[in-house]
Amino acid sequence: MPSRYQALVALWLFQIVNYLDRTSISFAGPTMMKSMGLTPADFGIVLSSFAAGYFIAQLPGGLITDRVGSKFMFVLTPLLWAVCTGGIGLVAGIAGLVTARICLGLAEGIGNAAIFKFIGDHFSSRERARVSGLWATSFAVAPALGGPLIAMLLVNFDWRTTFMMLALPALGAALLNYFVLPSDRPTGVATQNRETGPARTPFTQLLRQRGLWFVALTYFFFNFGYWGYLGWMPSYLASAHHIDLKSVGLVAGIPYVFGILGLLTLGWLADSALYAQRAQLWAVSLVLAAACLYVAYQASDLTGSLIGLSGAAFFLYGSLALFAGIMIDYAPADSRASFSAIATTAGQLGGIIAPAVIGALVQKSGSFASGFAFMVAMLVVAAGCALGLLSLPRDARQPAAA
Repeated sequence: MPSRYQALVALWLFQIVNYLDRTSISFAGPTMMKSMGLTPADFGIVLSSFAAGYFIAQLPGGLITDRVGSKFMFVLTPLLWAVCTGGIGLVAGIAGLVTARICLGLAEGIGNAAIFKFIGDHFSSRERARVSGLWATSFAVAPALGGPLIAMLLVNFDWRTTFMMLALPALGAALLNYFVLPSDRPTGVATQNRETGPARTPFTQLLRQRGLWFVALTYFFFNFGYWGYLGWMPSYLASAHHIDLKSVGLVAGIPYVFGILGLLTLGWLADSALYAQRAQLWAVSLVLAAACLYVAYQASDLTGSLIGLSGAAFFLYGSLALFAGIMIDYAPADSRASFSAIATTAGQLGGIIAPAVIGALVQKSGSFASGFAFMVAMLVVAAGCALGLLSLPRDARQPAAA
């Protein structure tokens, strides 16, 4: 197996741990809310606090990564996750919980752009959406595994001990990356495509690229649906269908299986049959995700809700492969991490706002209806932004380093 694929496997495991740390609080949410006396609005703020830290760290993380290389970041960041995840188990109130989640967001956000740099440096334009989809299956596998795992831990331990135990996988990820990842020298096809020059693309020049902002705006509105789904889906199943914690952990894992299928399917389509229509594919996927969320809420029973939520997972997660492939192609080869960091920083604003807004809507209305309507509307707007890429001159739609 080529070294770039060995590294991809290591980064897949790295991302499993990343998302396990990130999403564990969603599954522990009902227990934590009861234990700490938190309202839905309080818990929404806790969920949003992670995104705030993640948002702040991404741009400096991208600038740093273009200078020190991706491997350094892939070793440093999981060490920081371990400290922050374990620290959640030590907090005494909502202020401490918010602080711990902000710190975890900072620790994860600072290394976010490194993966886009790695994929851009080591894989061609015709591979990037598919490879991004393969890597991003970890986004769905982690919560699919994490639901039952965390439910089991919460049944046998209190939530504080559970978070302390979850620090251990992050330490293992740091060690694996140190020994497995290659140095930051592109291999294979990327060597032929690498742009060389005395200086990186100026930051101000990156900001003037229209393609960057269409991608960023699409990601911004997408995150209202994605983070709302990720943060509130387990609590919705527990509240609307009156199932217990252990059952929530098992049932909530089902949609993520469809998320994996979405990543593989849409990533493959974007690199093959629909390579020239990737923007349209992205827009259609977002609209279909919105439609599935509508079906999930309108369903009168648990089976119907799961069908809708599974369809939403297919298109929401599949959209991540499209986002990564398209974004990397628009990025100058000498500044991939910086370019990606600008796009994800702008986009992550949606992740900051969404869980808190949905929590406030749910608390005010006493129903999840307004929260679902909000997510649906934002995904439709995101689809319109994706189609904005078609307004660019034809030569501006070509990959920066094909």
